[in-house]
Amino acid sequence: SQLIPVSLVDQGGMEMVYHAKTLIHGALLGVCLALLIYNTGLYRTLRDPAYAYYSLYLCATFFVLAGMTGIGMTTLWPGNIWLSNKGMLFWGAVGKVLAVQFSRRFLDSRELPFLNWLLQATMVVALAYVAASLLLPPFEAFRLATLFLFVFPAFFFLAGLIALKRHRRQARFYILGQGASWLGLVL
Repeated sequence: SQLIPVSLVDQGGMEMVYHAKTLIHGALLGVCLALLIYNTGLYRTLRDPAYAYYSLYLCATFFVLAGMTGIGMTTLWPGNIWLSNKGMLFWGAVGKVLAVQFSRRFLDSRELPFLNWLLQATMVVALAYVAASLLLPPFEAFRLATLFLFVFPAFFFLAGLIALKRHRRQARFYILGQGASWLGLVL
């Protein structure tokens, strides 16, 4: 037998839950946009491609979050089923490609052979993920996306540890960011 959690709430309780969720989703999207603006400014000031990759990653993440929360379908792209289903998978996969590119630039992996190999292998997986997001049926693509939701952060965390071991000072911030991402994922 299967247990299904059910709770009954009155109209006022339901509206309160709806408003709380909408507020949280809006805050999440707002934080994503604030980070996007900040990192775009860093790129324009420093001309470091790492920040351009991160800004593009945040754009892809914004589309995924908007799709997941329903704000995309109701506000940003009403009626576009592709963006709400396959598009969310596609932007999630593109986000992984951009995250790999950011990692390669931020950790300066070209000078560290094993780290460079690890991130190149991760890029191959990310590109295969982009293709799968477009070619697989939605149910299978969502299953793959769920798997990759946990696989990619492990690759990135390992990359940060390798860079830290090789005395890359920026790896401390990278690992801190990956840890925050993991915490957000788990929560």
